Amino acid sequence: MGPRIKLLAVAALLALPALPAWARAQAPPARSDDGVRFDAMVDMMRDASPEAAQSTARDIFSQAYQGQEMGNWAFAVRGYSAAQRLPNLNQAMRNQLAFWHGYALFQQAIQDQAPQTVATAQAALPKLQEARQLLASSGGYATTIDVPLDELQKSIATYIGIQQAILRGGR
Repeated sequence: MGPRIKLLAVAALLALPALPAWARAQAPPARSDDGVRFDAMVDMMRDASPEAAQSTARDIFSQAYQGQEMGNWAFAVRGYSAAQRLPNLNQAMRNQLAFWHGYALFQQAIQDQAPQTVATAQAALPKLQEARQLLASSGGYATTIDVPLDELQKSIATYIGIQQAILRGGR
């Protein structure tokens, strides 16, 4: 499959209608097949040029960010994760994807841990730890969007401590 055909196939996979503002409050729950489209796009771009990979990463980022704006953290996490697997991305795009992947994972973990049980702590803790690592690997991206990364990392550390305390108390 030639590069032009791959780009057309990726464009077809991304041809999703944008949701109007009134529909965002009624975002559907994440489905197990939400990430299939992203995975297919990444597979098609395995041998892509840097320009094609960047373009695909921006397209996937846009879809994931739209899911994030609707509060669909699982969809956003799957999108950002898939985009990070694209080859030939420049460092600025890698930093951007790492930041937003970490942020979405943090928000998903906050939702997951809400009941504050041993089971929810077991589910949330690895997500929080991964979010911390992703944000740490995001280079200086946070400063480009005026986000105080140190405060975000402190919040994650607090949630990690809470989950660890729940786990210690439950044993």
